[in-house]
Amino acid sequence: MDRSRWLLLVICALSLYSVGKAGTAVWWGPLMVRLEDPGGGLAIARFHLLMNTHWLLVAIVTAYGVLTLWMVAQSAWLGRLT
Repeated sequence: MDRSRWLLLVICALSLYSVGKAGTAVWWGPLMVRLEDPGGGLAIARFHLLMNTHWLLVAIVTAYGVLTLWMVAQSAWLGRLT
């Protein structure tokens, strides 16, 4: 694998990871804080929104892990060829 492709994959992996962390800080974190309604109970609408959008975070973190694993496997394979 040439150097430019390797660097592109690293950039993509870091981008996926940073989007996941930024999403947590900007969207999921504040949404989790507002799960309690004024009466002290669970705000069902916010809870459903959190659960539905949480799968996006799961997909981002999973994609980051798969891409990282693939890059390590490629690196190990290339190391054996030389």
